[in-house]
Amino acid sequence: MSARRAASARARRPATWRTVFGAPLLVGAATLVGLASALFFEGTGWVVSWATLSLPLGLVAWHLWRGLAPRGSGPGRAAGRGGAASRREGTG
Repeated sequence: MSARRAASARARRPATWRTVFGAPLLVGAATLVGLASALFFEGTGWVVSWATLSLPLGLVAWHLWRGLAPRGSGPGRAAGRGGAASRREGTG
């Protein structure tokens, strides 16, 4: 089985609750740890709270950065071979 078919077979499997809710639950748990450390601890607790409470903002910024970044010809993207842009232009 080629690597392309193996990736396609993995993509067809139904998503489990861990793949859907895993990252949001971890971010939520980190946020709760940050809120609790800000309430109950001084000094180091405040540093922990800043780090964990800035995690959601950092993730939003990262996703915005990735979404707004120009999509040039990167690995796996040969110029003029398929893709929506080349179909619109009639070159693919």
